[in-house]
Amino acid sequence: MSSLDGLAKTVVKNPGEVAYWGLDFDGVARFGILTHGDLSGAIYRESEKAEWKTILPLKNRHGQLRLAGFDRASNRILVTMLNEQKRWTIFPLDPATGNIGAALLSDPEYDIVPDRGIAGAGGIALASTVFSKRKQSLAGVRYYTEAPRVKWFDKEYLTYQAGVDKKLPDTVNVLVDESDDGRKQLWYGFSDQHPGAYHLLDLDKKSFQPLAPRMGWIKPAQMAPMLAIKYAARDGLVIHGYLTVPVGHQPKGLPLVVMPHGGPWVRDTWGFDPLVQLLANRGYAVLQMNYRGSPGYGDELFKSAKLQIGKQIQDDIEDGTRWALAAGVADPQRVAILGMSYGGYSALFALGKNPELYRCGVSFAGVTDWVAIYDDSDVADYKESKRHWREQIGDPAKDKAVLQAISPVSFADKITAPVLILQGKQDKRVPPDQARRMIAALEKAGRKPQSLILAEVGHNYGDQKKRAEIYKVMVDFLQKNLGPGVP
Repeated sequence: MSSLDGLAKTVVKNPGEVAYWGLDFDGVARFGILTHGDLSGAIYRESEKAEWKTILPLKNRHGQLRLAGFDRASNRILVTMLNEQKRWTIFPLDPATGNIGAALLSDPEYDIVPDRGIAGAGGIALASTVFSKRKQSLAGVRYYTEAPRVKWFDKEYLTYQAGVDKKLPDTVNVLVDESDDGRKQLWYGFSDQHPGAYHLLDLDKKSFQPLAPRMGWIKPAQMAPMLAIKYAARDGLVIHGYLTVPVGHQPKGLPLVVMPHGGPWVRDTWGFDPLVQLLANRGYAVLQMNYRGSPGYGDELFKSAKLQIGKQIQDDIEDGTRWALAAGVADPQRVAILGMSYGGYSALFALGKNPELYRCGVSFAGVTDWVAIYDDSDVADYKESKRHWREQIGDPAKDKAVLQAISPVSFADKITAPVLILQGKQDKRVPPDQARRMIAALEKAGRKPQSLILAEVGHNYGDQKKRAEIYKVMVDFLQKNLGPGVP
């Protein structure tokens, strides 16, 4: 733990195999989750000076325990674990007996609080427990289905939510934080068309005042709605995603940009996405899919991505494109694919393996050589990350031939469509050599790509000026090679 002088100090010694600590409302470590491979358990102590005792022995619980908080008012620990439907769900744990009670909230299709994070809005976690500081108790749970949801267990907070929603009817409104006495609350409202704005609710003054907008120059009425969609992959697995259509148009016969997310162990969510809105504003429909390996849709979909890079994950992306074509959403002659990081890899892979589907493609910081990335990337510096990659992607010592076969540098000669390769010079996750290898392979095949290596950019879009430069290059490339968007 970091002290006020900025120096780290030890507040509790790990008695062994504790991977996650739980603090009470006084900041005292009272709970620890044990992990050993696939096994998990828990230890607990009554106070800072009490001895630790094991309340849950190490056991294979078909998904490790995760801590969701400490409810002092009811003297219970909240943990997340898989339910019978293999969905991550919140359970109460009695620290005195180690008994786990019935699930507080569950959904048959979606995880409530996945064991991996879901991107928030404005830096706010949208899949998490919410506690009352004043009552020192669980107030509610934020969770994600196709869009953000909240379940309030405390009727007081349910009343606050209803009041704020009445004031801001066009946004999803999230309680960010509150004063210790609960009389002042910070709220954040956002939507797929609204970048978001902060408001202050003062219960004593009975006032609700705007504080600060994000991207205040955006006019929400001019932005495009983000529609939840789902389709069946070729093996029957249901894949969820989002379709954004240019304002004023029906989802029929449109130029389409397929945009698989990075990761691959993250997911796209409903909300304001600057790049998606830019493309829609320029007249392109945008299709995003949460292919297998994306968290939030149950353990089966998440785990089915193991060793499926360049295989079933890519099939899910292709199946999404074919769904859009079969549904008449896309003009068959005007489909592009664009992605960043793992999404950039997916774009290059698709251009080589399904050249008939895509008119052109954009790869920003995409992996191009899976054998080399193990040594090139900063992941090589982290033992646990490297172990995870070996288990989930493949071991370069044992699976070299497989990794080579799924690397775009190995089949650059199969790519016939125009390609734009963007790369940050300071990128340590996917270093510039990955882009240079791909550029060289395409040039050798007589398919010289358009490329841009950006100074002072890492594994991100950089500052506002760099982001604008990247966006302009992307849009110019699409307008040239995919054709202009609809008016």
